[in-house]
Amino acid sequence: MTRSTGTGSTSREPGARHSLERAVERALGPVSGFVLGDLYIASDSVWCEEVATALARWRPRVAVVKAGAASFVDSGPISMTAADVAEVAARVPLTVAAHLERR
Repeated sequence: MTRSTGTGSTSREPGARHSLERAVERALGPVSGFVLGDLYIASDSVWCEEVATALARWRPRVAVVKAGAASFVDSGPISMTAADVAEVAARVPLTVAAHLERR
């Protein structure tokens, strides 16, 4: 989806995934990232085909991703793991990991 920001620039909302587990995705609902010029902002997403596609399509110079491998007691990650962040960093010159969880 593409939207006008009201400031003369355009934002894009590429797809993303909360989890690679279908039950967790159904419980949490839809999620997307945002592309503003050369900046990609990932919402609470794991590394997935949708994120890889967005990075290849828009080729941002900066990415901000939610990291820390947050999870529910009995689920896989619902935010990026260190390996997920490494996948983004391999494709984007400057990658910032934010929203870190403490274990």
